[in-house]
Amino acid sequence: MANAFWEEFKRLFKTKQQLTEERAQAVGEAAKQEEALVEALKQLEQEYNSTLPEETEPDYEKLFPSDSGLEKIDYTPKTDEQIRQEAEDVLRADYSEAQNKINTRAEENLQKITDEIARSEQDKQQAVNDIASSYLNLKNAASDEALKRGVQRSSIITERLKDYDLAAESARLDAIDKYDAAVTSLRGEIDALEKERQKSLDDLDLQYAGELTQKIAQLEEQSRALAKEAAEYNAEVDRKNAEYALQREKDIADYKQDLQEQKQKAAEQLAEYEKEYGYSGAKQDNYAKRYNMALEFYLTLSPDVAYDALEASGNMKYYLGNYYDTLKKVLKDRKDGVVRYKS
Repeated sequence: MANAFWEEFKRLFKTKQQLTEERAQAVGEAAKQEEALVEALKQLEQEYNSTLPEETEPDYEKLFPSDSGLEKIDYTPKTDEQIRQEAEDVLRADYSEAQNKINTRAEENLQKITDEIARSEQDKQQAVNDIASSYLNLKNAASDEALKRGVQRSSIITERLKDYDLAAESARLDAIDKYDAAVTSLRGEIDALEKERQKSLDDLDLQYAGELTQKIAQLEEQSRALAKEAAEYNAEVDRKNAEYALQREKDIADYKQDLQEQKQKAAEQLAEYEKEYGYSGAKQDNYAKRYNMALEFYLTLSPDVAYDALEASGNMKYYLGNYYDTLKKVLKDRKDGVVRYKS
């Protein structure tokens, strides 16, 4: 008692600066001692957090797919060989049909001429036979007449029969020449027909070559147009995908901000509720332990230092929550001489 009186007596003669320095030193020492308390409170916080349901991260890929759904056109231009083959395939049917018409028409005309030649050969043979028969009848008639007259051996009859033979041969040769000339003419028509057929085929080939060149040029132009269209479309897809990616990032950021605001609002509402009605359940038990642990520590300090040390602490308000004001009031009352130690 005398010692305490003496300390208080000496304190009266200390300057304000000395008192301030001593209090600051004492609070600093208390802050060092508080480190062990902070570690214990941190452990309690971890224990409480481990009982909370694990917060799952939203499936942003499901909510905001990274794939826009736009697909590029996979267009590979055709090679020169492929274009030429396609052009030939397009024109082949018409070309073959025209070629067949030319050959068919030529074959039909050839068959007509061939048939006419065959008929001429038959007619020639028939004419030769008719001439031979006619002159034979004339000779027979002359011989019969001579026999009746009894002059069958005369030179006149003999000469007449020779004349019939000469006339028959002349008529036969004339008939042969006539029909041979007709056949020669017909064979000439065959040669002309073949030349006409070949010319028609050559003209058709020239026409086909021109149409093939034109068709190849048309297909090449189509290929270039399709390649340009595909390139422009794919460029547009790239542009839209880039816009989509930027919008997706913005949407995700907005979504996260909304979630954070909702969490913040829920936390504020919970804080207001707990400030008015207090903690409950496991949280109440945990924070009560924190409070009792902190109270036990600060009661080890002198009353005039404990309150200042609590106010100077950068950790107690966080770890004690609503119990911070309770502890602060207890230490303030203690400092002022009012003893309240109940939790």
